[in-house]
Amino acid sequence: MGKLGILTGLGPVVAGSNPADPILNNKIFVQDYNYTNIFKTRLIKIFYMVEVYKIGGDISSDPKKLELVLDLMKKLEKQGLLVVSAMRGVTDLLMNVDPNTEGELTKKHLDFGSSLGISRERSAEILDPVFQSIVSQNKHEVISLGERLMATLVREYFNRNGLASEITTGFDIGLEAKRGIINKNCAARVSRKVRKDFLDKKIFPIVTGFDGIYNGERTTLGRSGSDQTATFLAYSLGAKAIYLLKNTRGVETANPKIVPSARNIPFLTYDMAMEAGNIQLEALQHAKTGKIPIIIGYIEDPRIRTIINSEPQSDGVKLVTGFEKCTFIEVKEIRDLPGSERKILSLFEKYGINKEISFDTRNSVAFVVNTGLDKVEAVKSAIPYNSVRTEPCSLVMVVGNLGRGDKDSLESKVWEVCNPFSSASWTKGSIVSSIVVPRDSYKNVIRYLHKNLIEKP
Repeated sequence: MGKLGILTGLGPVVAGSNPADPILNNKIFVQDYNYTNIFKTRLIKIFYMVEVYKIGGDISSDPKKLELVLDLMKKLEKQGLLVVSAMRGVTDLLMNVDPNTEGELTKKHLDFGSSLGISRERSAEILDPVFQSIVSQNKHEVISLGERLMATLVREYFNRNGLASEITTGFDIGLEAKRGIINKNCAARVSRKVRKDFLDKKIFPIVTGFDGIYNGERTTLGRSGSDQTATFLAYSLGAKAIYLLKNTRGVETANPKIVPSARNIPFLTYDMAMEAGNIQLEALQHAKTGKIPIIIGYIEDPRIRTIINSEPQSDGVKLVTGFEKCTFIEVKEIRDLPGSERKILSLFEKYGINKEISFDTRNSVAFVVNTGLDKVEAVKSAIPYNSVRTEPCSLVMVVGNLGRGDKDSLESKVWEVCNPFSSASWTKGSIVSSIVVPRDSYKNVIRYLHKNLIEKP
């Protein structure tokens, strides 16, 4: 018999073992988030606890990695589900559909089906009905097509290799979303549908990430939206854990392409993970609300992982990260104009520009946005003030439990490598401290800070 969970009005208590997970097997997790809006009574409910797994396009489109995923899913005894993303590069193709797009996507998926041992004839047969969405007038129907194509091939592969599975989508199960954010009020309905249609029938569900429903039509959840699909399903189902399977060694102390000596970080808090930038912000919020651990696991060796939860962590710097291709935007002589900063931020939202930090000087307001200069030019012309300066820059951040000494050390060490971008380019916090640097200094600053703040201590 599988694992049993007991759910009260306070939340689920998870008991039992999972041979696929030696770390979580050593603990009993008690999750105390409020189920008042999900279950209107406080009657005790007994059900099988589930585990939610998610794979990105780099894994789902690699036959050898997908075989590892299949082995993991078989060990779940149909007490879990898998969220899949589109094949790498497919969503970008669907953002700009032209007469060649369907042919290019068809070849890409038929080739991948062949690598899984599925004949091109069979792949064409199961994929053709899915391709009908490419002519939809709903742009969300089109750009989320990649997930449905990939899920179709994964289901065929699983079924051929001993794991009976079916596909469902965020749209089908009722993930209500507006502006890319899932509404938590739909959690009860989503939980009931997934359990009734799949888990209670011992059918393994493959769920397309990235899509949901808004006003009766398909919508999408933004970049990395499949992370949000996975964490919200875990929140709705009261899952034991969320596993994000990746080709990386969990979260590392720096980008290993910049710092080859970077190493795995075993544990992070939710707040640290939000600053590390490895998971979509909205996805982290669902997990944090539900107090459900997120495990970012290395697909080739699941023992190498980062567990993200609410457990306190030791003091000091955990990682050095940042954004290389940012833009510095300074708007002068507006400090005394009511509502000026709010107007600028609303323009950023309108043009899809992500603000990373902002700071004030004596007579101006400055922003660092994680967007290239080309996209910034459009918003620059729309800012209703005369003196606006833009310039390429990079943003370097250190993340951890930061004390006064950590912050001062960071500032002094940056000066040893380069002149900071501006005298007003420094923000300090207890979880993250950031500094704006010239783009040509970005990698050197990352390496130097990692060596002096992480390797030496």
